[in-house]
Amino acid sequence: MTSTIAILLLENFLGLAAFGSADMFKTANQIADVRGDEIMPFQVRTYSLDGEPVQSSNGIVVTPDGALEEISAPDVMFLPGIGTTSAPQCTISTNWFRGVAERLQHLSQNGTIIAASCTSTFLLAEAGLLEGKQATTTWWKQKEFCAAYDGVELAGDEILVDAGNVITSAAGTSSLDLALHLINRLEGPALSRLCARFMVLEENRGLQQPFMIPWHEKTRDETIERADQWVQNNLSSRPLKVQDLAAFLGMSTRSLLRHFKRELSMSPQQFILNIRCERAKSQLEYTTTPIAKVADDLGYSDENAFRRSFLAQVGVSPAQYRQKFRK
Repeated sequence: MTSTIAILLLENFLGLAAFGSADMFKTANQIADVRGDEIMPFQVRTYSLDGEPVQSSNGIVVTPDGALEEISAPDVMFLPGIGTTSAPQCTISTNWFRGVAERLQHLSQNGTIIAASCTSTFLLAEAGLLEGKQATTTWWKQKEFCAAYDGVELAGDEILVDAGNVITSAAGTSSLDLALHLINRLEGPALSRLCARFMVLEENRGLQQPFMIPWHEKTRDETIERADQWVQNNLSSRPLKVQDLAAFLGMSTRSLLRHFKRELSMSPQQFILNIRCERAKSQLEYTTTPIAKVADDLGYSDENAFRRSFLAQVGVSPAQYRQKFRK
């Protein structure tokens, strides 16, 4: 039986998420054809709010197959992320979004799987589809997501979360993981595995933690910038104490903690750990320096301490990280 996939193209949608996912479903059909299957597994159709052409975040204009109101009962409703430097600006009372929310709610109640990647996970949360459920979102908007939707259990480290009738994925190419997961769920692991190999995509990537960049939302704050420079210059010190950082900045430890919580939503100790971790990533990616030497250069007491800290921060060991990201 053919599964129908409806891709909703909102203004400034992420081209990679829409086109890449459509290509993944097309690949599944091509593999099925080569195998001699009588029925193609997927039928993909695209929709915009009003059926009119819509522009993607990369400037490509797409003429959809239909309008939102024409979506009846697809097996999957797929929402690509929206290209934005901030969270999508919508509420349940926003005129354009009210119709989207109502359609999503109706489809979900009638058995359609609702799938969203990147910033479109905000739309699902705003429509109430994630309330009381576990979900993930793009790593650089997790703070805003948590603040806006405290009824959602955010699994921020995960690339993909399947909560039954609602599936969410993280940033960027996680939309391909989402498409692959849907192929697995609807047609089975054999076809999804073949699609992954054909598209040169690693299956079950699991975590987005190794890809996170702490400085994406770094505040242009003089105190933070001075702290950053001081930590960078003293990474080899053992131990690197928050009290010493506070003294350098001419602040009390308590004032420093309040400032970091207000500006970065983290403690000074976590700030130091993040910088150490980023320097370690760079060493692992661009040099062949032995891991024990990396640990020593960055002020860790020994290699085991470095390994434990790195694993807690990144989700993989230093050796695993080097194997995956070595330039």
